[in-house]
Amino acid sequence: MKITVQQGSITDVECDAIIVNLFLGVTYPGGATGAVDRALGGLISRTIPKWKTSGQFGEILSLQTEGKIPAKEVIVVGLGRADQFGYEEVERVTASALHHAANDPGMNGIKKVATIIHGIGIGGLNVEKAAAAVAKAAEDVYRGYSKDGCSIWDELIIMEFSADKIDDIKRGVCGSDDQ
Repeated sequence: MKITVQQGSITDVECDAIIVNLFLGVTYPGGATGAVDRALGGLISRTIPKWKTSGQFGEILSLQTEGKIPAKEVIVVGLGRADQFGYEEVERVTASALHHAANDPGMNGIKKVATIIHGIGIGGLNVEKAAAAVAKAAEDVYRGYSKDGCSIWDELIIMEFSADKIDDIKRGVCGSDDQ
């Protein structure tokens, strides 16, 4: 597995699936999730009221992009309550979303998945530590599937819009086995 860090909008990355998030109680997404929502013509915001567990910790909402952005699928992972979200939770929601990407029948043949770093916006987490948690979760999930002889994605792209955070993300990922 290769982990890369790229500066830019998650809406522009060419991959099979992108992972964004939603805190519990949020009815109109902001940040990267909001950018994806706008690019999809409000699909996420329209779906939130129908998503019975909207924003519950670890819950997954999977949406097809219908060609509106380069990624084929958007995986929205629930982060739970913002005041209860930390680095362990970053690992757990990242793992949940990556397990979904590996197991969703609609995701057969995935090669590239892109994610944001969960919790560094509204959650206020340290960028480097949160990036390390995302990389650790990705490696653990990848190793688990590799041991089982399964073939899953071979590249995880960590996207960040702000150029100011890229070096911190790279330092966080640097402790991982692959880059």
